[in-house]
Amino acid sequence: MIDFIKSKRYTRTKIQRILLHILLDIKETEVNYFMKKPRMPYIRVLGFRKENAEILGDLTLNAKCPVLTNLKKAREILDEDGLHLLALEKTATDLHAMAVPNALYRSPNQDFTIPMAIV
Repeated sequence: MIDFIKSKRYTRTKIQRILLHILLDIKETEVNYFMKKPRMPYIRVLGFRKENAEILGDLTLNAKCPVLTNLKKAREILDEDGLHLLALEKTATDLHAMAVPNALYRSPNQDFTIPMAIV
């Protein structure tokens, strides 16, 4: 579908962003609201190198916004804005999982079941 729609004016990336906004029901007012905030509601750590573990500890202690390393603790750490964005992130991950060609990776709730990568 994207290949059929794309043109010089509407690139593949632009169309993908538009479709994602439609699927996640993200409105312009919502985007503007978060863009005007002085900082993001949270930082989510997806992985780190073992030799840099102390940096992750420093980040967790000194960051100006909550640092998520375990989503099961999100309700304790995040405010309403953070929980809203995290819900959008979870929905986006679930939509992506549904589109993965390999059936082994199509399971929902991967944000909660796949641990943080430690390399």
